[in-house]
Amino acid sequence: YAIYLSGLSRFTLRDCVLLRAWGVMQSQYCKDIAVRDSTLGRIDNHYGCRNYTISNVTLATSHSCINIGYGDGQFVIDNVRFHKCPDPDTTASNACVMLRRDFCALYSGELVIRNVSVSNHTGSLVNLLDGRYSDAWDYGDASAVLPLAFPAVTIDGVVYDTDDVYAICFEVKEDSYAAANGLPITAHTVSIDNVRLTGK
Repeated sequence: YAIYLSGLSRFTLRDCVLLRAWGVMQSQYCKDIAVRDSTLGRIDNHYGCRNYTISNVTLATSHSCINIGYGDGQFVIDNVRFHKCPDPDTTASNACVMLRRDFCALYSGELVIRNVSVSNHTGSLVNLLDGRYSDAWDYGDASAVLPLAFPAVTIDGVVYDTDDVYAICFEVKEDSYAAANGLPITAHTVSIDNVRLTGK
């Protein structure tokens, strides 16, 4: 990563142009982070995030553009342009925004995605949002009963430009781990409005 944030509060990245194949910025144990008016590759929140705003930003990468690890508070993605690039790496994520599977998608706050565009001419389907629990998640204590929580999700205003007729805009899944272990899942609301598909 070109930018590494740890244990910060009230940090703003503005007017930055930085594109890398793997990722531009990663954060952990941070709060009140803002990324504005920039052109970047991948933004990766590992864990311990509270309150994050990404506004007026272009993100271009073959991997997931925004990764969200566990945390809470409000995560706002506003006026963001996602450009998905082809990549021979078959392990690359097909999501614009991903609730990180390796941290079991434990973001329990509010996720707001508004006024965004997705440009996908990769030849494969791309999700606007991908969230699912990981079968490989290790809680460290088999007796612990931990709440699994997706954020409350609001999606309002999406233009999806794609040549793929099988485009998927939204996907949230619960896998067999939670069901098999009887883990409680915190239910939140999901609201989707004003989604428009263009392209072939």
